[in-house]
Amino acid sequence: MRSIALVGALVFVALSAAQAQAPAARSRALTVEPLLGLHVQRGTVTVGRLDADTFALQPGGLQLRANFNSWSFAPDRSLLVLGSGRSTLLYVDPNTLRLVREVGLPKPISIRATAWVGGHTLAVGQLRNRLVVLVVDPTKGVLARTAVAGELVAVARTTAELVLLTSPRARIGATTLTTVDGDGHAHSILLRSVLGGHETRGFRHVVPGLAVDAEGRRAFAAGGGGVVAEVALAPLSVASHSIKLRRSLLSRLQRWLFPAADGKGLTGPVRQVLWLGGDTLALSGRDERLIRGRGNGFTFEQRPVGLHLVDTTTWTERVVARASGSVMPAEDLVVTAGVTDTAQDGRSGAGLTVYDAAGTQLLHTLGSAPLGLMAATGNRALVIEWGGRNRMLVVDLADGHVVRSM
Repeated sequence: MRSIALVGALVFVALSAAQAQAPAARSRALTVEPLLGLHVQRGTVTVGRLDADTFALQPGGLQLRANFNSWSFAPDRSLLVLGSGRSTLLYVDPNTLRLVREVGLPKPISIRATAWVGGHTLAVGQLRNRLVVLVVDPTKGVLARTAVAGELVAVARTTAELVLLTSPRARIGATTLTTVDGDGHAHSILLRSVLGGHETRGFRHVVPGLAVDAEGRRAFAAGGGGVVAEVALAPLSVASHSIKLRRSLLSRLQRWLFPAADGKGLTGPVRQVLWLGGDTLALSGRDERLIRGRGNGFTFEQRPVGLHLVDTTTWTERVVARASGSVMPAEDLVVTAGVTDTAQDGRSGAGLTVYDAAGTQLLHTLGSAPLGLMAATGNRALVIEWGGRNRMLVVDLADGHVVRSM
């Protein structure tokens, strides 16, 4: 997950205590009190409090000259750690917004994700073309370094370990799930049923999703092939499950329109996985294509694959929202949006829809606007409307009205 900076715009990215998975996602759920965010403008980042209703930045923030790719809170919420691209970790008191400590890291490293395990900060980054996990003590500095093979695809966390999903370098192949504990000890297992990676020559990529059931000590990974890998985290073992669809005319039509991807023919499937509890997984994402046009031109297309709820006791799925291409938790709610881009029909969307964990629709708003999800709380969502003015909207999840437009 990364902060978002748009030239000439004020952009707010929420800082989450829950620290939702997947660094490729745009943001995290907003669950911290007080609500915090990053204000990015002209190379200066301000860490400050946000108004809970409008997400407006409040006066008195901490100004920093750095770009931040990751953040996480100590288990007792006493410290916030920010991982920068300048080989440093910054520790901030979230209550006083005071910089407590800056810890130097091996150079040159760009931090991609952070987590707190066993009293230590685990920082994931790219160091001289190698993926590493650093074990950092806020007062003593770097205690250990663990190398992890492959390229980082997704990150999830439990209280006992950091969970990494990696792909082969410069090719599409079986992914690997790695757990790293608070002392830097790593254990890995190959997920043969979940493909990931990219091929620059063919412009192809496969981006699987990752989620964890922290209480059950399980992880779930899914790519574009209709298979979910279920991984027991202690000790590591894997079982692959082919998802059985509860058939209907609509679902058969969807499977025909958006067939399962095996890494061939598609520019790439991109998938999201969320653990909703109660033996239920949420799967969503999009399929992307790069189509050759006239001359040397190319046209980019994307189609949402819908919101699928999977019962992990029977491994059957139910298609809840056909036009959903992205999903985000908002406490006990599920927020979805989607964008469809085709050469024939242009760009369209699905507005914003809110469901409960059982898949019951509670709210739909913003019509068929093409939206990207940026952050969500229990009563607010921050979205970007693609096309036109590319506005950011703060939406009330109770009645659907736009609280603020930026």
